[in-house]
Amino acid sequence: MTSKIFIDTSYIVALFVPKDQYHEQAKKVLPMIDKKEKIMCQSVINETIALINKKAGVDASKRVYKAILDNFTVITEDMELYNDSMDTLIKYHKLSLTDSIIVNLMKKDNIIEIASFDDDFDRVNGIVRIH
Repeated sequence: MTSKIFIDTSYIVALFVPKDQYHEQAKKVLPMIDKKEKIMCQSVINETIALINKKAGVDASKRVYKAILDNFTVITEDMELYNDSMDTLIKYHKLSLTDSIIVNLMKKDNIIEIASFDDDFDRVNGIVRIH
């Protein structure tokens, strides 16, 4: 069984946008991440494609979207998850709703690692940020 790692928007944007401040760091940790099952949720896809489109254009957005579909396990969201994630948002204050969804999905699936340049995840017990 391979270990799993959740992939956050900030990591994907850094990896695919050469002008991103974390681009070189994203490339450095890629070999370690590639050895694991990469997990993402629908909210992260939405957030990622919007940012890639804004920073790099529609062609880059299409490439990233295809790369996600070809290489990631995508978790479907439901209203129960959104309701639980609002509680997480309230608990941690600085997490966005998408970040709160990630935290809940990680806990539900016993995933402890996240590839992210968002240091808000450092405040959540049981999560190890790979960056």
